[in-house]
Amino acid sequence: MLPYVLIGVAFVIVATYIGFLCHLIKGVPASISETYYRGGQGWFTAVMVAAGFLVAIGVVHITPEPWQFLGFLQGAGLVFVGVAAQFKSPSVRPVHVAAALIFGIASQAWVALVASPFLLLTWLLWPCCYHTPVRTFVAEALCIINIVSATIVIYLS
Repeated sequence: MLPYVLIGVAFVIVATYIGFLCHLIKGVPASISETYYRGGQGWFTAVMVAAGFLVAIGVVHITPEPWQFLGFLQGAGLVFVGVAAQFKSPSVRPVHVAAALIFGIASQAWVALVASPFLLLTWLLWPCCYHTPVRTFVAEALCIINIVSATIVIYLS
């Protein structure tokens, strides 16, 4: 039960942070990382690092042996996104982008391999947002939604 609680707490922390910053900036940012520059500097790093550790611990514990590395990669990706928060800096951007991609790919591979590939159907919504300024935010939100959905599916199975 504890691993599911850890993943749930990570989700609540991230959702609360995003909700608060969207309220603060009176809109949806281009990406979650953009909130670092729009009022959440210290908080962004704390939220991503905390969520990364919680997700890694929770996911590794509920995942069968051959796929546990995907839980580690999800958590490590989030931690590095938080630590390399200043993505507008040319020296930090490659680390931030690589970490975000590792998180995104590992999380969605985990969803498909451990829970259900049908959960990835949410990605059919993404092309609708591709030509909007919030396409990265939507992609990040889909990753988070899919992780939570997969956790629920695993818990109920």
